[in-house]
Amino acid sequence: MKKTVLIVALLVLTAAASIAEETKDGAERAIASAEYNIEQMAAAGFTVTKINATLAEAQKAFRDRYYGQAVQLSARVESARAEAFSTYSLIQNARDKISENSNAGFDVKYARDVLALSQAEFDKENYGEAAKLTGDALLANQQASPIIRKTVVNRIKQNWKGILAALIIIAAAAYISYPKILKKLYKNKIQSLGKELESIKNQMKELEERRYLKKNISAEEYDKTRAQKEKRIADIGKETALTQKKISWLSEGKTTP
Repeated sequence: MKKTVLIVALLVLTAAASIAEETKDGAERAIASAEYNIEQMAAAGFTVTKINATLAEAQKAFRDRYYGQAVQLSARVESARAEAFSTYSLIQNARDKISENSNAGFDVKYARDVLALSQAEFDKENYGEAAKLTGDALLANQQASPIIRKTVVNRIKQNWKGILAALIIIAAAAYISYPKILKKLYKNKIQSLGKELESIKNQMKELEERRYLKKNISAEEYDKTRAQKEKRIADIGKETALTQKKISWLSEGKTTP
């Protein structure tokens, strides 16, 4: 009987050791992947101060034999890398569009100022805020006005009467078409908000998979991230509703409620 008990105990200990070894190996692989992700970010010229701190936490957890925590922290690094490259792509795209408008003779100073704020947030590793500011910069770029260049000043002086008459006609046409332009801008904003909402919903699905299927994210981080996403969804709903009201006001011949 004693011999049987000893054999069972030995088998249990062997199985436990095997599971612990597999968990340790998984944590080692996760940390190695996190280190590689940070190398890619650094090679791209990104600031990696915060993300390096997360990696250091993962490495400490591994040394303390908290392998599950090490895996979760390493997963944060992977998530940050994906968000960083996605936001970087958005900023580069916005910079190109603003340059195109500038070359076409539009005043894009405000759009560039907002994009500079976005870049500053990106450099501070605040990728969510950087992405939001990039969207604001693109909207400002869409609303940019043409610049009257100095090279036409002399012609204006010489032909001021004809130009004045033309400006009056243009002003009248602009006044008439102003509501249509505003409606178009508002509709573009609603489309942009809809795309952002769809993106957030996809991120929520991925978050659910990471929490309940892959199980590579803690309950605390899951709840925090989900709360942030739900808040943004609520904000998008409010912005969309207000923009739709503005479109209704314009349709009724109003510019304000």
